[in-house]
Amino acid sequence: MPGPESLVASVARVFKGELDARDAAQMAAMVARWRNVEVYLTGLIDALAAEMVQRRADGASVSITAIRRLDSYHELRDQVVAQVTRYQRTYAEGLIIAEQERMLQMGIEHAVTTIRVAGISSAFGVIPVDAVEFMAGMAGDGSPLFAVLKGRALAPESVQGLTDALVRGTALGWNPRKTALAMRDGLAGGLQKALVIARSETLRAYRLANVAEYRESGVVTGFRRMAAKDGRTCLACLIQDGTIYTLESEMEDHPVGRCTACPIVKGFEMPQWQTGREWLQQQDPEAQRVIMGDARYQLWRDGQVPLERMAYTAHSDTWGDSPAVVPLARLQEAA
Repeated sequence: MPGPESLVASVARVFKGELDARDAAQMAAMVARWRNVEVYLTGLIDALAAEMVQRRADGASVSITAIRRLDSYHELRDQVVAQVTRYQRTYAEGLIIAEQERMLQMGIEHAVTTIRVAGISSAFGVIPVDAVEFMAGMAGDGSPLFAVLKGRALAPESVQGLTDALVRGTALGWNPRKTALAMRDGLAGGLQKALVIARSETLRAYRLANVAEYRESGVVTGFRRMAAKDGRTCLACLIQDGTIYTLESEMEDHPVGRCTACPIVKGFEMPQWQTGREWLQQQDPEAQRVIMGDARYQLWRDGQVPLERMAYTAHSDTWGDSPAVVPLARLQEAA
């Protein structure tokens, strides 16, 4: 067991709280702007939901093929594409880019302060923001962010979600109001994708700037992964919390990952805190089940699979390497 949480770890955790608060504010702003899309489309959604109920009452076909032949469906679909694409291009992309730039600055500032708190009082290297931006490839239409956005356009997600809800509500005989509500929920599929991209890309910018400053400083020898410890944190991140990385390594995270890097400063003690595994072991059984899932919890409680074997590093061509939970079937085979 490590000793009490060290000062540098405590400061890093405070900065992590600031990061989480900024992330929450960005998400709230994106959701608020999305309401304009919903309001614009409400009349068309309500009208199509009512039309399908009437068609069913009249004995007309309500199959997906029949729905896709309706002029009212085509009108709604075209407006969904137009409004969601407008939301993406005139609002979401600009907000994400601006927030990335702020996160780059914040990542450098937090890294500098944390290094000083660790005990360094003399001058050390500080990397310019534009150098980090260049290394990250975030500027211009050829950047990773634009590749993700253009490769994962939001409108098709919204069209599919809305259509699925319409088909389901009509097939089950829901009233127009219930069907329309479900259609609006389905429409939000585009918003959910936008939120995932926004959170993933801005948090990635912060981590990249953090680590870039540690490398530039000349006084940091490595860093430790610091995960949030709450019911929203994935099992893999809890297990890998506290992992030590060399300066040459990258601390990748999964989409919407909230882990940050805490520096190991030359000549000073290793930053210490209660690790994710230690935190998880102290939770009550019900909380452990919620985080791990019933089957994984039972394998662990029965002593068949230790926590460290439940996480690994996965690879995605889009998101890169990231912590992931070992599939249950693989754990059961190895038990």
